[in-house]
Amino acid sequence: MGVHARLSGLETGTNTPGTVAGALGTAALFVVTAIMITSAGSTLDSALAALTRLGAQDLAGLVQRPRQRPSVRTAMILMIAFALAGNLPILV
Repeated sequence: MGVHARLSGLETGTNTPGTVAGALGTAALFVVTAIMITSAGSTLDSALAALTRLGAQDLAGLVQRPRQRPSVRTAMILMIAFALAGNLPILV
């Protein structure tokens, strides 16, 4: 995207993909937007899954319980907590 913007002489600012896609037309803007949303969702899903797995497995050790299989319920609660905590800066 950056190379195409530079070669085309586009003023990009902080949103190079949006500027280039807008210059290519509405269909390209839609495709680039869909790709960016999919990438962001995939990255967020991986990050939340890793954090909740770590928390669900290590939570028993933090509360001095014997090591046992992490529950799905604990992982779901942690995922919701991390998602809410991550959105607090946007809401405040």
